[in-house]
Amino acid sequence: MFVLLSHAKRRVSFLVAERLMKRKFVAAIARALGSVVLHRVWDRARLGSGTIFAPDFAKNPRLIRGRGTRFNKEADVGGYLMIVLGGKSVLRGEIEEIRSPEELLLKREFSNEGNDNGGLSLADVLRDTTYSVAPKQKSSSPFGEVFEKFKGGGAICLFPEGTSHDKPDLLPLKCKLFPT
Repeated sequence: MFVLLSHAKRRVSFLVAERLMKRKFVAAIARALGSVVLHRVWDRARLGSGTIFAPDFAKNPRLIRGRGTRFNKEADVGGYLMIVLGGKSVLRGEIEEIRSPEELLLKREFSNEGNDNGGLSLADVLRDTTYSVAPKQKSSSPFGEVFEKFKGGGAICLFPEGTSHDKPDLLPLKCKLFPT
């Protein structure tokens, strides 16, 4: 921050995940630094009841059924089902329709693009697996606040933390200055 402020004459703000704002010390520092809070739907995910499966993956991969699930109480249309595989990859599917406590329809089938399923096909993954439910995305976006920081001559710092759910390794630091 000091280097950018003294050499580039720009005040630096940080993007901070909403979940980090629950830590008192981090939240106090983030507020003092004028950080922009990212409200990510994935940070509000919670473990769903029971297990899910695809009864006929070949014919209808969007149809999801459950055993002991409570989709009507725990999920929302427009929300997401998430499956974590081996702590490394995350499959997500947006909920289009909740038909009963134990049946729902996804907007599109789960995508495994870029994910390592441990050699398993999606059909294999969707056999009595645990899952998480994430709420419908709120309409608020941090981009307006980020652009205001840029308009005021500021800079935004992104921590190279990786993706918090499936790749916890640190990534290389990247810095991009935009002309004022």
